[in-house]
Amino acid sequence: MGVTKDELLALEDEKLAIEKQLEEASMVLANNNIGMDEPLVDAEDFPRSDISVYEVRHARAKIIRLRNDLKDVTSRLSKALEKWHQAHPACNGHQQTTVIDTTRKRLAKIEQIEAGSPADTCGLLNGDYILEIGNVNGDTFQGLIDIANEIKMSENSYMRVVVERDNVAKRINLKPKIWATPEKGLLGCRIVAVPNQ
Repeated sequence: MGVTKDELLALEDEKLAIEKQLEEASMVLANNNIGMDEPLVDAEDFPRSDISVYEVRHARAKIIRLRNDLKDVTSRLSKALEKWHQAHPACNGHQQTTVIDTTRKRLAKIEQIEAGSPADTCGLLNGDYILEIGNVNGDTFQGLIDIANEIKMSENSYMRVVVERDNVAKRINLKPKIWATPEKGLLGCRIVAVPNQ
C-alpha cells in the first residue's frame, strides 16, 4: 500500500511534536542542574533539598518514554519515505527540497561530493551547511561523531537532512548506502566542522 504526502507530513509533525516535548522535559533537568543518572537522595538517603525531586523523577520518566516514541516515529517515517520514493522515483533529488525556517545552528559543512554518490544523487551540493540530520540538530549536536553515528544507523534507509544553501534552508531526503566500495563510505562526500558561531 502506498504512502500519501499527507501521511508523510503527519509523521513529520508527530516527530517534531515529540522533539519539542523532549526538549521541554530536558529543560526541567537543566533547570535543576541534574542529568539522567545522578542520585535523587543525599548521602544519608534523604531526598535532595537542592532539586525538585518530584519534577526530576517525572521528567526522567518522560524523557525515557519520549526517546522510545521518537525512535518509533523515526523508524516509521523512514519506512514511509522509502515507500514514497519507490512510488515516486521522479521525485528524488532536488525535487524533494523544501524551503523552511533558516534560524538554525550550522552543524557541519559538505565538501568534495563525488559524482554518482548518495550525497550527489539526493541533491546535496558542495558548500551546503548541515542544520539537521536525522535526530541530530542544534540542540543535541556535540560533535561530528554524532553525525557519523546517525548516518551509520540510517544505512539503507531514508533520513531527513536540512541544509543551508545561499542563506535558505532546504530539506532533502538522503539514503546512506555503500555505493562504490566500503572504503568510500556511505555518502561519498566529506563532512567537516564549521567555526564556532
